[in-house]
Amino acid sequence: MSTVATATAYFEEQLSEQQIRQRVPNVPEKKMIPLFNKRKTSSRSFYSIRNLLFILIFITFIFILYSSLSLSPLLRFLDPYSYVLVLDAGSTGTRIHVYKFRSTIDNENGDTFVLKNEIFEERKPGLSSFADRVFQAEEQIDELLQIADKEVSRFKHRSTPLVLRATAGLRLISETKQKLLLESVSNTFKKYGFYRPKMDIAIMNETEEGIDAWLTLVYLKGEQFYGSRIAALDLGGGSTQITYNPALSNTSLAEKLNLLLKVQQPIEPEQINAFRDPSNKNKKQMPKIDVDQAGLEEIKPVKHIKQQDMSNNEKNLTEEEIVMSHMHQFRMFRRDIKLYSRSYLGYGLMIARQTIFINETNNKQLVDSHQLHSRCFVNGITGKFKFQDITWTVQAHEDINSDERFYSCMSTIDHYVSLNVQPAVGLDQMSIYVFSYFYDIANDAGLLSTDDDPSSVKTMPIRVLKQTAKNICRGSTTASEEHPFLCFDLTYIYSLLTRGYGLSEDVEIHICKKIQQFEVAWSLGLALKLL
Repeated sequence: MSTVATATAYFEEQLSEQQIRQRVPNVPEKKMIPLFNKRKTSSRSFYSIRNLLFILIFITFIFILYSSLSLSPLLRFLDPYSYVLVLDAGSTGTRIHVYKFRSTIDNENGDTFVLKNEIFEERKPGLSSFADRVFQAEEQIDELLQIADKEVSRFKHRSTPLVLRATAGLRLISETKQKLLLESVSNTFKKYGFYRPKMDIAIMNETEEGIDAWLTLVYLKGEQFYGSRIAALDLGGGSTQITYNPALSNTSLAEKLNLLLKVQQPIEPEQINAFRDPSNKNKKQMPKIDVDQAGLEEIKPVKHIKQQDMSNNEKNLTEEEIVMSHMHQFRMFRRDIKLYSRSYLGYGLMIARQTIFINETNNKQLVDSHQLHSRCFVNGITGKFKFQDITWTVQAHEDINSDERFYSCMSTIDHYVSLNVQPAVGLDQMSIYVFSYFYDIANDAGLLSTDDDPSSVKTMPIRVLKQTAKNICRGSTTASEEHPFLCFDLTYIYSLLTRGYGLSEDVEIHICKKIQQFEVAWSLGLALKLL
C-alpha cells in the first residue's frame, strides 16, 4: 500500500469520527467530589433536623405547661399570686372584685392565703335594665372582664375562678328574660380562659350571703374559721341576717348542738354553694341554701300589708330543733366549720319602713297616693324614701307628744319585730360585728367621728343607740332635718338587737364598714371558698 493511500484513509477516518461526535449530544463531565465535602453536607442536614425537633419539643413543653392547672415552680416564681374574680350583679349596677392572694404553706392548717390587693370597678345600670337589650349586657360584662384580663397573668387564667352572683333586681323580670340575660353572661365568660366552677352564674339567696359575710369578717380579723366567736349581723334593704357559732357558747344548748352535729358529716366544699350541681339530686347540700329560694328580689311592691306571724311552723318545735334547722356544717381549709345562719325576709330596713308606716297610716286613700304617717317622725319633718320603684312621702302623726314619741315608736316596732325574730342563744357571749345599714344609721346619727378612718371599728354598748334615738325622736337635735328617718331607724336597730335577738343594753357591738382597708362584704367570703 502506498503512503498516499494510507494518508487518505487516515483523514477519512478522522472526518467520519467528527461527524459521529456532532450527531451525539454533549454529556457534561462529572466532577469528583472529595470525601470530606460529602460528610459536611450530611452533617448539616442532621443538625437542621435536630434543631427542628428541639424546637417542636420545646413548643410542646410550653403548651403543656400553659395548659396545666397545677402551675410549675417556675411560673409560681414569675407570679406567686392566686386570683379570684367575683362579679356582683346588683339592681343598680354590676361590680367586679379582682382579689389577689399570696399563698403560704402552714403545716397545721395547710395553705394560708393572705389578701394582698383588691381591684374594684363598677358599671351602671344593673343587668336587669338590659332585659330587652341583651347585647348591651354582654358589652357591660365584657368591659369588666377586660379589666380582670389585664390584672391576671395570662398563664394564670385557667386556674383563676370566675363567678357571678345576682342579687336585687334580676328576679323582678320574667324567667324568660332572666334566662336570656344569664346566657349572655355565660357567652361572654366563654371568650376568656378563666376557670368556671359549677354554679358559676347564679342568683344568690340571703342565707348564703350571711355565711359569706361571716367568712369575710373572720378572715379580715385574722381568726380561725373553725374556732371564731365572731357574730356577723347584716342589715340590708329587704332582709337581715345573723350568723355565728352557738356551739362555742357556754350554754346548755351548746352541749346538745355539739352532740347533734357530731352525728352529721360535714359537707365538702365542692358540694356546696358555688360548687353545687343542681342536676345531681343525690349530692349532699347545706340545709336552707338554695339559689332558687328566698331573696330580696321576691318581695313585690304592696299597697296593704297585714302583719302576720310567719313562724307558725316553728311554734311546735323545741329551741334546739329551731336552732338545728338553721345550722350549717361544712369543711374549708381542712377544717369543719359549724354555723348558725338565719335570714329574716321582710326585716330589712327599707321593707320594715314600708310595712310599719303603711300599717300605721291605715288609710287606703293615703296609701294609694303614697302618703304615709308615722309615730316615729318628728313634727314638721317630711321624709321621702324609695323602695322597689315606689317613692313614699312620710310625715309625723300630729297627735303624738314629743316626749312620748320614742316609746310610742318603740312599741310599734317591738310588736313587728317580735312576730318572727327569734332570740339568738349565746349571742351575748360572742364578739358582735354589725355592718351595712347598721353602719350607715350610726354614721348619720353622728355616733361615728368624721375623723375616724373608714377602716376603724367603733365599739359601743347598745344603750347608746337607745339614748341617741330618744334625743332625736324628742327633737332635741337638728339631725332629723338632714336625716328625717333617724328616729325610726335608730329605734328599729335597737329593737332588733334587744327585743328580737334578746341582747341586753349593756352588750357591746362593733360597728364596721371596712377592716384593713377592705370592705366587709359577702364577695370576699365567696372568693375564699373558691380558693
